[in-house]
Amino acid sequence: MNRKVLGALGEEKAKHYFQKKGYTVVSQNYQLHHGEIDLIVRAKKQLIFVEVKTRVSGQFGLPEESITYKKAKSLMRSVKYYLSRGNFEGFSWQIDLVAINLDEQGKAERFEHFENIIGA
Repeated sequence: MNRKVLGALGEEKAKHYFQKKGYTVVSQNYQLHHGEIDLIVRAKKQLIFVEVKTRVSGQFGLPEESITYKKAKSLMRSVKYYLSRGNFEGFSWQIDLVAINLDEQGKAERFEHFENIIGA
């Protein structure tokens, strides 16, 4: 399974997870000139910006281990840019991580949701 397919599969699993929890998907793969936000979901006046990391089995370590200082800084810059482009006064927001380990058939062996991984 190549990286693009793996990432898309993980993002779909994360999207369904948030939809089951009652969130509305605002955007998927929101493109910016300096990066991308994998998933943006909303419930009432709360926005959650979701970074999805997917791995096959234990290949390349745990998905959450790939969130470096540089990646966190890039995520924060992307979120601040997104927020500056709309009318989100009164909204709360956070950046979450969904870490997924898949087996060779694409079935989730591990699915973990880490909330508010980067403080504002």
